[in-house]
Amino acid sequence: MKKIKITAITVLAALIFTACSNTAPDENINNGGVITESAPSENVTDKNDENGSATASEAPAETEIEPAQTDEAEYNFTPVLTEDDIEYMGIPYKELTVDRFIQLWAQCTRECNVQRLYVISYGNCNYDELGSEEKGKRSEEDVKEYMEQLLHLELIGRMLFGYYDVELHELEDAPEGYYDDVENKDGELHYLITYKSMMYENGSVFAEGNEERWITLKKVGGYWKIGIQFASAPYFFEGGPVAEGSAG
Repeated sequence: MKKIKITAITVLAALIFTACSNTAPDENINNGGVITESAPSENVTDKNDENGSATASEAPAETEIEPAQTDEAEYNFTPVLTEDDIEYMGIPYKELTVDRFIQLWAQCTRECNVQRLYVISYGNCNYDELGSEEKGKRSEEDVKEYMEQLLHLELIGRMLFGYYDVELHELEDAPEGYYDDVENKDGELHYLITYKSMMYENGSVFAEGNEERWITLKKVGGYWKIGIQFASAPYFFEGGPVAEGSAG
């Protein structure tokens, strides 16, 4: 891992992580992320009755709106792995250093391995308004929904991301001891990653580039976990854009 002094970060459009909010998901969105609506049926009113009163008559057959037909499936993700089922280069998951963990994560993205990604990820949205039990439940739900979205994209021929040549960077400007004794810390740690991103559609690369992003990691029960969203700058960050090549 490289320790670098950051004076700022380049802002790039987030391409992989799901957007989160503090509000409940829209009830009209199914597990595959498809919004479905049923059209209301209406009667046509005849204003030409002799008595001047409106009478209801059926709309002509050719103007009737048929209910939308859809073959969209629901994508219900069922996890089957535990932490004990995962290793990287022969090393058990629990024994991975943070540098090796980030390589495990990168490998999972290249393989679109949602079973492993589910185990090694956590929801890093803002759950400040929730209690500890609710936070855990909401985080689990967000991660599960994210895996279902990846399954949906894979089924229609798109692999949304794959990370190559990933490097993890600690920040020299972080408070003293920030990266130490993570086992006894609550909350998240911010790191910067640099990487080559490749995205595929129907077996062909349709986007690639060299990028850098903030991420959040934390250790839960001895296991490193990564937030499903890219992060914003940490609270102690006070710089402007990162000079090109300064995080290499």
